[in-house]
Amino acid sequence: MLTRIKLQKAIQEIDEIFQKHDIGGVAFLHDSKHQESCGEFHAKLNPTNTCFSINPDGSLRMGVDLEEDFQGDKKEQEDKIKNSFAMLATLLFHHKHMYSQLKGIQEHFNHLAKQQGYEYNSGDLKIKPRESQNN
Repeated sequence: MLTRIKLQKAIQEIDEIFQKHDIGGVAFLHDSKHQESCGEFHAKLNPTNTCFSINPDGSLRMGVDLEEDFQGDKKEQEDKIKNSFAMLATLLFHHKHMYSQLKGIQEHFNHLAKQQGYEYNSGDLKIKPRESQNN
């Protein structure tokens, strides 16, 4: 539990940086200590120079309506749409790069885990020894 608390505190600090500098970004943190493996994920996709906002239910909204979202300011609308697409393009580019690297080692990881007698469930981020086949 200490690992999760440590990661949540780090995510809070990262969110404060996002807020302070009014920037968007994604953070994934992982730590394994004392037989505990934890991960935390945080995304801030609504800096003020984009058309993104967070709905009350926590979902992301992309407001592009000239009258409703920009009070008729065509220049602001164009700038924020351009900034929004630039942010998404950057995030997707880096996601694609990271995904291809992880995908490349996934097969090796699966083989090694099986060879070492481990099973993992990515849903709860736990790696645990397989039940003994002699039972």
